[in-house]
Amino acid sequence: MPIQSISDFAPGDDGPEGDKVDGTKLPPYGPGGIYHEKQIGALCAIHCMNNLMQGPHFDEMQLAEVAQQLDAEERRLLGGSAVDSGGNVRADGFFNVQVIRAALQFRGFSMDLLKGEHAKEATANPAKQRGFICNKKEHWFALRRIGEEWFDLNSCLRTPKHFTDSQLASVVNEALTEGYSVFNVVGKFPPCDLETNSKKLLEAVQGCGHFRQTHVLYAGQGHTLSGGPPSSAAPGGGGGSSTGGASSAIDPELLAAAEADPDLAAAIAASLADAPAAAAAPAAPPAAESMDEIRRKRLARFG
Repeated sequence: MPIQSISDFAPGDDGPEGDKVDGTKLPPYGPGGIYHEKQIGALCAIHCMNNLMQGPHFDEMQLAEVAQQLDAEERRLLGGSAVDSGGNVRADGFFNVQVIRAALQFRGFSMDLLKGEHAKEATANPAKQRGFICNKKEHWFALRRIGEEWFDLNSCLRTPKHFTDSQLASVVNEALTEGYSVFNVVGKFPPCDLETNSKKLLEAVQGCGHFRQTHVLYAGQGHTLSGGPPSSAAPGGGGGSSTGGASSAIDPELLAAAEADPDLAAAIAASLADAPAAAAAPAAPPAAESMDEIRRKRLARFG
């Protein structure tokens, strides 16, 4: 997590295509249609919140109004004295944590700082979490779970970064070790298109730099989609294969997603459908398909 503040994102730190990430020129979408606002000025708090909610739910006018209300309340509590440091929003549009928390609370969300045992509890069961907000110095960005996938939606990145449930604890712990403040955001998140569109979610995972390798190790009878060992009860044939006779050894996390996602399971099955049938006792497994070929078949299966 190298981006700590906007000043850290110097002109020399250009994106992979040679252009600095500029939200005024780049669309607020990433691979598969994942919502990903890019950095404009010092408006990282707004980008962070919208990326977390997966849509343009907040703008600078709304947050500025919240900041003014907080300023007024602080002046009242201080007996009319001026608010320190110019208030809860700077002239360049940088909002502090109080503004973000208040704006989220108004929408029914809580924003709790992770530390100690609380951090362990929050990352012990990733399936129960939906999103986190991270901050260090003058930059805010979001981590969001969509379906069973996690994405780093830092607005200073040209493309979001994908990671898995099993990597959540290490990502959060690394951020805490590097001095980030990490907040767990809990509430009823707005509906997200990618949560109901397996094709788009798969495209997002692939396009965000993490394509889970799936290798065909066998093609004999007796294997199921879960990638179990060959069935000793049916060495020469028999049912029980959800891939129509094709067998596979597949990344366990991808299989877990397929158990709850018929379209993804069908895509995996389609990618294995053309594998040659093995003999009853093959001397050696056939060569694995190339990742490009598997990707092509999956995308073809999704239409």
